[in-house]
Amino acid sequence: MAAKAIKPVRVRENRETGQPALSRAAIVREAIAVLDADGIEALSMRKLGGRLNAGATSLYRHVANKDELMELAIDQVAAEITVPASDGADWRPAAAEAAWSFRATALRHPWLASVLGEAGLAYLGPNLMSVSERLAALFTAPASPPPDDNDVFDSCVMLLIDGALASSP
Repeated sequence: MAAKAIKPVRVRENRETGQPALSRAAIVREAIAVLDADGIEALSMRKLGGRLNAGATSLYRHVANKDELMELAIDQVAAEITVPASDGADWRPAAAEAAWSFRATALRHPWLASVLGEAGLAYLGPNLMSVSERLAALFTAPASPPPDDNDVFDSCVMLLIDGALASSP
């Protein structure tokens, strides 16, 4: 009986599984969906892997651990917050619009305010850093009151977080 010839791996066709490739972006999107629907306590790598039709260990190729996943989720959600530029004459309308945008984002993602309230701005990814910089620019514009170090900025951010926590279900 002749042995069946096996082609070398580099010339064989890839076997498609019919499922999309796992990516960091897909993992973060699904993590946000779990967080929005079920809260922080419900998020686990095992549950997330099940929702993505992948093993939990497969996720670790893209994110180191749950803390890193939370950082990525926070930063992704922060991209939804709009902070308009101040027109220079009056910073108040721009600050109010930013506050309403933060509140709306926190209501869409009820877990966000508690994480930011607990950890502060320790999760500064590029999107959250951009929001922070644009907010700080509102209070350092020529028409805004002179800030006492970062007291004004920090107070506004904490007020936004507290308000979002009070408004979340």
